[in-house]
Amino acid sequence: MIKALKGYRYRKADKGHNRYCGPGVISILLGVDTAEAAKMFRDRFGYRAVRGVYDREVRTLLEEAGGYKVTCVEDRDYRVPAKNRPTLNMWLNSDLEDGMYFVLFARHFAVINVRGNRRYYNDNRVMEWVNARTDKGVKRRGRVLTVWKVEK
Repeated sequence: MIKALKGYRYRKADKGHNRYCGPGVISILLGVDTAEAAKMFRDRFGYRAVRGVYDREVRTLLEEAGGYKVTCVEDRDYRVPAKNRPTLNMWLNSDLEDGMYFVLFARHFAVINVRGNRRYYNDNRVMEWVNARTDKGVKRRGRVLTVWKVEK
């Protein structure tokens, strides 16, 4: 287990915990509770219940509420067959700049922190920073669709 990286924590709620990955990404990057992150989605986009969100909505909340600059690093068309897209493992082993990324792969959002040769992973399932290359909770065979770099 890796200690929480400075400034990025996943805060789990005692009551009203939202278990979906969109609010999980907001929770990790903004340091708010997942129920509060789900409320942000409801207030901003008019959801009744947050069970699935679009990438543009996550980007919008990060830019508006967190003051982050979010740039697209890799974008694959939905119409491209999955076998022609890289797996998360292939993407993690590619040459990446240091920084924080959020990734859409296998219909799931996750946050990746790249520090030199190390890759750390966090999402709404593992709920802590783990080694992205070795931890069993990371779905490395999922096909990457889109990658965004998140900068303050």
